[in-house]
Amino acid sequence: MEEFMPSHRFAKPEGGFFVGVTLSDPVDPEQLRTQARIAGVDLSDGAGFFLNAQPAPFLRLPFCSMDEDTARCGVRTLATVIERSSPRDQHRGRPSPISRPKQPVRT
Repeated sequence: MEEFMPSHRFAKPEGGFFVGVTLSDPVDPEQLRTQARIAGVDLSDGAGFFLNAQPAPFLRLPFCSMDEDTARCGVRTLATVIERSSPRDQHRGRPSPISRPKQPVRT
């Protein structure tokens, strides 16, 4: 997370099952999930984890069912997708390359 998503807010987990990430820029959550799925990272909307409306932009990234290399690949890919979905990056007009993982990464 620190290497690939340094501008986003998260608490480094000391255990547990997931890490919550608050994105630094607003993104369209449906577009982000679609682009992530195309890149091989399957995201859920996370709405079921909040009593009220989900704070945007928030991601819940589970890591308990994968090894470190798979999690690292998924975070790297997701960081690229987020960068491409960011209004800041869209104004620059530059695409970022995405390396697809060998198998879809479920989060």
